[in-house]
Amino acid sequence: MLTTTVKVFFCLVGFYHLVAGAAVLGPSSWLRLFGSKTYSLIIPNTYEPRYIVCTKFLGSMALAVSAFCFVALFVSDIKTQACFLIIFGVLFNVRAYLRYHLRQEMADAYQLTFDRSLKNIVFNVCLGIATFMLGIAHYDS
Repeated sequence: MLTTTVKVFFCLVGFYHLVAGAAVLGPSSWLRLFGSKTYSLIIPNTYEPRYIVCTKFLGSMALAVSAFCFVALFVSDIKTQACFLIIFGVLFNVRAYLRYHLRQEMADAYQLTFDRSLKNIVFNVCLGIATFMLGIAHYDS
């Protein structure tokens, strides 16, 4: 049962990041649609080149996370899968920390209210802790 849960987790996270990466790397209309529907971001129609560079790096990182998930999905060694889960647990918590730490920048850049960002922070902390604990449990099984 635990192995099935782990594989479903990798599949869901991998698929989400594949879609996110494609949306960010694709046409700007995809980025605006994905950002507004998923994170309530207000992304301008035109922006400076440095903004484009940052979003393209972000999309590339999303695709890397997706690839990382799909590699983890096909790893048969339980201890290696557990290490992948622990790494994801840490990454989700770092993501939550950065959302909190950069809250003013997020508000300035995307008109993202802290109330909306707080939902994402809580979600990522819960997901991070759960994933980390799942990794520990999976390592011991």
